[in-house]
Amino acid sequence: MNGEVLNDREELFNLQKTMFNEIEQCEKRLLTLKEIWDFSSYVQLLFDNWNEIPWKKIVFDDLILECSTIEMYLKKQELK
Repeated sequence: MNGEVLNDREELFNLQKTMFNEIEQCEKRLLTLKEIWDFSSYVQLLFDNWNEIPWKKIVFDDLILECSTIEMYLKKQELK
């Protein structure tokens, strides 16, 4: 049960609304953790796929472009 549901029930009985700062902070941290986990999985999958490419078939420009995209994403995340 989240804080909004509890606040709605408190309002129903004319009680003072309780602040649930810890729950909100936890939700934000979990969302951040999920985003990091997803990005980490993406990067791991990307590099695993690259390892399967035969050496003679590697297109280095594509690899560099993908790494640049990852770098830009990480820099954008630092600004948040």
